[in-house]
Amino acid sequence: QGFAPSDASKNSRTNVGAYVDLETNLSPNFLVNAAGRVESYSDFGEAITGKAAFRYQPDPKFVWRGAASTGFRAPSLAQSWYSHTTTAIQNGVLIEVGNFPVTNRASRIFGATPLQEEKSVNLSTGFAYSPTNNLNFNVDYYHITIKDRILLGTTYDGTSDPVVADILLDSGLTQIAGVQFPTNALDTKTDGIDVIGNYRMVAGSGTLDVSLAFNFTKNAITRVDPLPAILRGTNTIYTDALDPVSINTIERNRPNQRSSFTANYAISRLHALGRVSNFGNYRDGSVDGIETFGAKTLFDGEIGYRFSAINVSVGARNMFNVYPDQVTVADNTNNGTFIYPGASPFGYNGRFVYVRSEILLSR
Repeated sequence: QGFAPSDASKNSRTNVGAYVDLETNLSPNFLVNAAGRVESYSDFGEAITGKAAFRYQPDPKFVWRGAASTGFRAPSLAQSWYSHTTTAIQNGVLIEVGNFPVTNRASRIFGATPLQEEKSVNLSTGFAYSPTNNLNFNVDYYHITIKDRILLGTTYDGTSDPVVADILLDSGLTQIAGVQFPTNALDTKTDGIDVIGNYRMVAGSGTLDVSLAFNFTKNAITRVDPLPAILRGTNTIYTDALDPVSINTIERNRPNQRSSFTANYAISRLHALGRVSNFGNYRDGSVDGIETFGAKTLFDGEIGYRFSAINVSVGARNMFNVYPDQVTVADNTNNGTFIYPGASPFGYNGRFVYVRSEILLSR
C-alpha cells in the first residue's frame, strides 16, 4: 500500500543550545578538559550534559587517557511522526503492516506512549605506549549505557497470533494485519576493547610495516518493557515489548570479535600488501527462526608498481572466495532467493579482483 493521504502530517520543533568547553594543563604532563551543554527543546524540555577528560604523560613513551560524559538525544521528527503501510511476507502470506507513529490509534491500542529522549553515560580509558620509534601499542576500553533507547518495536502480527488478529478485528482495523511503532522499550549497555599494534622494520633493501588490530564489543539489553496491557493474561505468542528478532539485532546480529593482521612491504618502486581478517560468529534470522553463523577468515592481497607519476596496483579482496554459512531455515530464504545472511560482516559476493591506478598531479 505504501503511503496514504492519512499518513501525511506537518510537524516541527525548535531548540536552542549553549555550551562551554574548558581545557588546561595542570602540569607539563597532565592535561584536563571539562565541557557542559544546555539545550532546550520545544517538545521535550531541557537537557544538561557534560564531559570530563584527562591526558597524563609521565614519560615520552607512555600516555594514559580517560573520559566520562553524559549524552542526550531527542527522537527525530521522523521517529515521532513517520507513517506508512508496508506489504510484507509473514508465514508465506502477503500482509499489510502499519508502521505508525505513537499517536496513531492502532499504535495506542498496543501500548504506544509518547517517545522520550535517550540518555547515555559514556566511560572510556586507554593508553598508548611506544617503547621504540618503530613500535607502538594502543589499548582502549569503553563502557556505554543508554536509557530509553529508541527503536522500532515488535510487529504485532495477526497472521502469527490469533489474539492480535482478534484485537485488530474488534477494533475495526481490518485494513491491516499487523502493527509496528517506535518505542523507548529498552535500556542497553555496551562494553568493548580495542587493541592496535604497529611495527616498522628494515627488510632486505625495503621497509616492512606490520599492524595487528583486535576489537571485542558486547552489546547487552538490561531492560525490556513488558507486554502492553491489552495482551497481558492472554494466550498471545508475544512475551514482552520486543520480539526475539529485535533483541537479536541488538545483541548478536554482528560479531562480538574482529581481528586483522596487515603487512605492507615497499622496495624502491615496488609495493605489496597482505591482510588476514577474522570475523567472529553472529546470529541472524526472522520470526521463523534465528540461527548462528560461524566465524570466517579472509585474505586480501595487493601488489603494485610506481612509475614516475603513476602508481598501478592489482589486488584481490577475499582472495580465497570465502562465503558466509548458508541460511538453513527455509522460511528465511524467500523461496531460495536469499541463501546467505544479510548480516554477514563481509557481505556475500565472494572474491573481488581489481586494478587501481593513481596519478600524482603535483609534488
